[in-house]
Amino acid sequence: MTALAKERTLRPKKASGMDFQVAANVKIWKNAWLVLVGGYVKPATTATGLVPLGRASDNADNTGGGAGAITVHVDFMRERTFMQFLSDPANLFVQSDIGSQPYMLDDQSVTTVSTGRTQLPGRLFAFTVTNTIQTALVEVI
Repeated sequence: MTALAKERTLRPKKASGMDFQVAANVKIWKNAWLVLVGGYVKPATTATGLVPLGRASDNADNTGGGAGAITVHVDFMRERTFMQFLSDPANLFVQSDIGSQPYMLDDQSVTTVSTGRTQLPGRLFAFTVTNTIQTALVEVI
């Protein structure tokens, strides 16, 4: 993308929870503590590299299902603040990037590419595509 040429209206979004795609072949019980692994949620386990997320507000049974076949609402343990950024069209986010820390591309865009870039102090929580333009929802800390 390109840097801003004029001011834009952008308000932070606050949320105490949101829906996430469930990992393949996973059963989640209501009130289970959940983590992100490869962009999908599953119950917390003893492992490194997991991103703690919050608790499941309901049961979710994806037994026998593929990754992302169902979603579950996750209650965060505190209200989180998110900002929307444009995504780098040359390096679009994919599902496995959910939970990762994006990098600044310019004053309104983020990218997956780390080389020579500043890492944002937050994590990618979602992305959407509208009219071929991808936007990223990033938690700001």
